[in-house]
Amino acid sequence: MYPLPSGQYNALILNSGESAIGGVLEHKLPQSYFDSPTISFNLGPTGFFGYCALSQAQPDRVLYFSFWDSDEPPNRRTVDIDAMTAHMRERHADWSDPVIRQCLEKAKPDNIYPIFYLPNLPHWGGDGVVLTGDAAHAMPPASGQGGSQAFEDAQTLAMLLAGYLGRSKADDKGPVDAVEKTIRAFYDHRHPRLDAMKAKALAQKNPQRPWSWPVTIGLYVAISVMIRVKWIVGLFASRDWVLDWDVKEEVSKYLALHQ
Repeated sequence: MYPLPSGQYNALILNSGESAIGGVLEHKLPQSYFDSPTISFNLGPTGFFGYCALSQAQPDRVLYFSFWDSDEPPNRRTVDIDAMTAHMRERHADWSDPVIRQCLEKAKPDNIYPIFYLPNLPHWGGDGVVLTGDAAHAMPPASGQGGSQAFEDAQTLAMLLAGYLGRSKADDKGPVDAVEKTIRAFYDHRHPRLDAMKAKALAQKNPQRPWSWPVTIGLYVAISVMIRVKWIVGLFASRDWVLDWDVKEEVSKYLALHQ
């Protein structure tokens, strides 16, 4: 089974140029992967390759995943699984991780997911219906903020609703008005932040693969330093507008300005 749409793509979604590919193989991982559940995410000059144990109950099953560049989203009529498999093996041929090498020997991707993102929408709901998370603002993978922003959405929506319900009048329309105000306020408050985040992610173009040696060495050195000198990570994080965001404080400010 290839969970790919077979018809025309909705004009509202945009192709990121990459597809997530992978599957499940028979291969026993070391016990450490079950004692402390771990996902191995390997980054190199030809991209990334990840794997993990499928579950505690199936110690002889490995879930693996990688990516495939594609100008157009693949579909059942056009995808060439053999060519995709050969390309994945060639891309990671000199990687030394023994699990990756075992995966490459056996792999034939049986799951292919084109990665899309949404353009900026004019609103996220109305009449008691509201979109949140990826349904409202799915972003390119480079943002790394899909799950985090969904949590922010949930907290923001709940706090706005509580604020407007607290202000609602004691008549039958009070709660209904509070819900409609919440939906409008949710978009008004959140979309500038999400639009800026998406623009930043789109500006981060993927480098040509394979990376040059200077790029590869520079990345490895930077990661090595950040792992060993953790205060450096905190230094960058403390100045990051994406991370430095207090939902409670921001919602309180918004409600105070919109009586």
